[in-house]
Amino acid sequence: MAGISKADGPVAVTGSSGYIGSRIVEDLMEQGYEVNACVRDSSNARKVDHLINLNEK
Repeated sequence: MAGISKADGPVAVTGSSGYIGSRIVEDLMEQGYEVNACVRDSSNARKVDHLINLNEK
């Protein structure tokens, strides 16, 4: 399976409000990827605030 490159466009990560998904999002963003974080309930601040804070780094 071929890897992805930043030139391929944004990366979608499902389950981003969970522990593993949020770590994947953080790692990809630190590597310079544009990430679309998919969550079940975006109105649940407890589960999405850390994702919003990642974008502000």
